[in-house]
Amino acid sequence: MTEIFKGETPEDIDNKCLDVCHRYLDGVWKELTVDQLSVSRISGGFTNLTFRCSLTGGAEPVADEPRDVFVRFYGPKLIPDTESYERLSDVMVNLLASEHDLGPKIYGIFSDGMIGQYIHSHAMSLEDQKNPPLIGELARKVAKYHALRVPMARERDRQRRIFEEFYGGAHKETPGLDQMLREVGAHNLVDHNLREENEWLHRCVDAIGSPIVFSHGDLFCGNILVANQIREGSDTNVTLIDLEYSCYWHRGFDLG
Repeated sequence: MTEIFKGETPEDIDNKCLDVCHRYLDGVWKELTVDQLSVSRISGGFTNLTFRCSLTGGAEPVADEPRDVFVRFYGPKLIPDTESYERLSDVMVNLLASEHDLGPKIYGIFSDGMIGQYIHSHAMSLEDQKNPPLIGELARKVAKYHALRVPMARERDRQRRIFEEFYGGAHKETPGLDQMLREVGAHNLVDHNLREENEWLHRCVDAIGSPIVFSHGDLFCGNILVANQIREGSDTNVTLIDLEYSCYWHRGFDLG
């Protein structure tokens, strides 16, 4: 299935999402027709396609099943040689985050993706960052995430390897890349030796000795969801998403 998702959204995506919903959801979703399903693409994500699937056309829950879910289809990994291992890691991490109330609830896993809880939310904004209760909840959840015990390899050179895959691979696959970068004004990427800077960074990391924890690996505002309806005193207002770069790494990688 994966190859059909390279590029634009497939014309038959409604039927593909409906099939996933039929297989993994109960109640009204089991008998849902394509006319009773609203499918919209969720923006964001560099390697996967994610869709919001909602009840429409008069369809109503019969019990406690959700009105909205997300369906994610995997795209090709940015580092192809690690695809099978990293897909397994994606599934494992998302399930653990779901069980510990750190990420969206996962309703089902299939060979090309997953289906889970759609959260009515927005990416953490500057105003959200001025809200002490929200920041307190985020701090607690990041701490819980760092305390997870995940059966993944502890690769001390993972970030160095990923840098080389991207940087070396880009120059190998794109002859004349430096000239292209100059033409678009990206002079810093050409005028500085990024390999040397990367090695300097790793020397600093080693010297600081930040503890090794299970890190999110891509912790910025776009990957932190804040509920549209804040519930005072609740610990369900902040959710971590896009966990595919999680790994054992220095704690400061997330805190920075």
